[in-house]
Amino acid sequence: MTIGTANQTQLSFIKEVTAGTTPATPTMQILRMVSESLQVNNTTTQSQEITTTRDIPDLIVTDQSSSGDINSELSGTTFDALMEAALMTDTTWTSQAMAATTLAATGTGFTDSGNAFVSTGFVVGQFVDVGGFTDTTINQIYRIKTVVAGEITTYPAPPATEVAGASVTIDGSTISSGKTDHSYTIQKSFLDLTTPSYQNFRGCRVSTMNMSLSVGSIVTTGFGIMGMTSETTTSQISGLTETAKTSTDVMNAVTNVSNIIATNESNVTTAIKFTDLSLSFDNSLRDLKAIGTLGAIDIRAGTIQATASINPYFENIQLLEAYLASTEFVLSWQATSADGYTYVFSLPAVKFTSQGLAAGSRDTDMIINGQVQAILDSTSGKTMRIDRFVP
Repeated sequence: MTIGTANQTQLSFIKEVTAGTTPATPTMQILRMVSESLQVNNTTTQSQEITTTRDIPDLIVTDQSSSGDINSELSGTTFDALMEAALMTDTTWTSQAMAATTLAATGTGFTDSGNAFVSTGFVVGQFVDVGGFTDTTINQIYRIKTVVAGEITTYPAPPATEVAGASVTIDGSTISSGKTDHSYTIQKSFLDLTTPSYQNFRGCRVSTMNMSLSVGSIVTTGFGIMGMTSETTTSQISGLTETAKTSTDVMNAVTNVSNIIATNESNVTTAIKFTDLSLSFDNSLRDLKAIGTLGAIDIRAGTIQATASINPYFENIQLLEAYLASTEFVLSWQATSADGYTYVFSLPAVKFTSQGLAAGSRDTDMIINGQVQAILDSTSGKTMRIDRFVP
């Protein structure tokens, strides 16, 4: 008798063209994880038939749902598809890149005498990586504040100015919160049983996305899944092949996280030192039920609920004033792996919903305990953005 082990349990997934239908001869991407809880949940109802024996005559399945979490450690490109699904982005990771000698650094951003910023595809709120200037202090990542054909203004502003002439590059790849449905087939494989067995979850959407950064820890991320239907079988999907899981480096919150920034460039300008930061992004999904169908006929999204818990050291009163005045600001953080993959996670408009600052005991440091709610950014029209830079 062979007993299944967690070490021989594998998750793989593929994007569906039609929600709830696995593509023919699918090529499934094997997914890295530290734990998962995907499962089928039956709702049962006791028969109310009267019997003379006092027994329950039957227990009948009256509903079924599929859901669970996939918990992981952040690494380059591993979860790009799930990030797209979580944000319900209207565009996939599409790279924008410029390489020209017509680019100059100014006191507020960058100009291009070739007028190619808009045609290249750069948008407000996006983070871009600038390189190639002779003054290397200019070469870094910036957030675009405004963009027209011949000029972008940025945060931060370039630390120095430089006329055009050098061969300069500006590139980026971004996704943002939208309303496009992304559905997947997720397969859970039990590979060490005498007869390998599989659970196929179809019509899966990413309900929630979470991230946690803590002192002395790995950056962890998790995705909550809601599916339409499921099956358990010993027969593999016809024609299925698999793509090996990624091997990119796991990121930590010690040497791999930088540029944690809360700013509105007026009365909130703090580059913050944090003890903890956690993100919760919830699509408020609901499953649609119908007579004649076991499971869901579809899954629909509701209002985005994006929040963050932030615990920065108390260095000045800016964040306290932001709470009292209900001031809007940008919250962003950057994670770069040892093998060169960079992500910038940003909530372009947040407000505090709660905040605490107390001297709890002697020989301790003052830490602000805050909760922020992301709202629609009136400039970019987005609630959340993720930018990616691939080496």
